[in-house]
Amino acid sequence: LETALDYPDYENKLYAGNRYHFSIPNPLQTIEAVKKGHYKIIGKVAEDSVFRGIVLVKADSPIKTVGDLKGKTVAYPARTALAACLMPQMFFAENGIDVNKDIKNIFVGTQESAMSAVALDKADVGVTWPPPWKGFQRNFPDVAKKVKILWETPSLVNNSLVVQNEVPENIIKQVATFFFELKDSEIGRSLLNEMNYSGFEPANDKTYDPVRIFLSEFSKKVRPLEGSPQ
Repeated sequence: LETALDYPDYENKLYAGNRYHFSIPNPLQTIEAVKKGHYKIIGKVAEDSVFRGIVLVKADSPIKTVGDLKGKTVAYPARTALAACLMPQMFFAENGIDVNKDIKNIFVGTQESAMSAVALDKADVGVTWPPPWKGFQRNFPDVAKKVKILWETPSLVNNSLVVQNEVPENIIKQVATFFFELKDSEIGRSLLNEMNYSGFEPANDKTYDPVRIFLSEFSKKVRPLEGSPQ
């Protein structure tokens, strides 16, 4: 099991194609990894309704409408966080905010940092998505109590399970079966609970076509996508 320091570190390792045999990237990272020719999609995290952006503010924040965001600082985990950056930015844009001019965008490296930035008055708004928010409430209840959910975005296809193309098919089948059956055992459900996931299910490249459509619209309406980090 190999971890990463933050989003850029993870993405550099993922896109190199020689560090992870299996990985669970977000949908944007999934599409980039597949495009680079190193990985294929074999599954995904279940319950797509969970894959949505959450916009947090301090419990006593004066921000009530999207228009109130003008001039404010918004903290995101990373530019490539789909649920916790791109989807909220699309939401802001569709409600009259020019995310390139009307707000100050800061990218703080992790989901926990984006949430903490609001609680510690380092940002007016913080963006995350349900699994990290659930974990944050469980692990840092005193800090989490200082913030509240102001808005939630529509949902999209959840994170994928990808495998390096060179992995033998028999190993792929064993690992895929392990992931898909986690929800069927007490130990498996305990592991899923630690990840704040309900389970995994089969998926393929076509499963992520709605994400490709979203990214195309995002590039037109919000800002050009900058591509993968080098």
